[in-house]
Amino acid sequence: MGMKCPSFGRLAPLVFSFVLSSAAAAEPVASLERFAALSPEASRDAIVLAPGFHAELVAAEPLIRSPVAIDFDADGRMFVVEYPEYNDYAATRPHGHGAVRVLEDRDGDGRMETSTILADGLHAPSGVLCYDGGALVAAAPDLWFIKDTDGDGKADIREPILTGFERDHAGEGMLNSLRWGPDNRVLEKQIDVPAMTDLLAYLTSRK
Repeated sequence: MGMKCPSFGRLAPLVFSFVLSSAAAAEPVASLERFAALSPEASRDAIVLAPGFHAELVAAEPLIRSPVAIDFDADGRMFVVEYPEYNDYAATRPHGHGAVRVLEDRDGDGRMETSTILADGLHAPSGVLCYDGGALVAAAPDLWFIKDTDGDGKADIREPILTGFERDHAGEGMLNSLRWGPDNRVLEKQIDVPAMTDLLAYLTSRK
């Protein structure tokens, strides 16, 4: 038995008229009110939290710029993906390419004070997942593995391990949210189409 679609019948002109009237009533905004930028501390204090919670300031400019994703490795280092060229459609001038930065809290006060660029020159990086002293980095169309093996803070290993991911010039629906799954696979998300990428063979082959 087929399913009948609902019909507006006599209400159709009324509904259509309401849509047109609502659209016509919306006036374009000539200009938006601008607000002065807050300090990192003021921004933290403006966060509204549920009772029993508090926010701490871990890192701020100039240690980082345009962060879009973070992950922590086994040593407590924060790997930060920076995406300054977002949004390609709206940008009126070049903002430079992205990077992966490593932040460290060496004095144990809970706030990062050391910042090192692990890898730069990345086009539209949008995700990071720490692994084996390095990191998987999403930068469509590629998924990279980067690692510093000589201790100078710069990635001397920069290998594209998968490619073919779609590029979104707006920068909002690209390869992102890299996470370990319960089956030891790396899960990623892209443009509302969940995909499961099996990297186990590659990751274990490096041992």
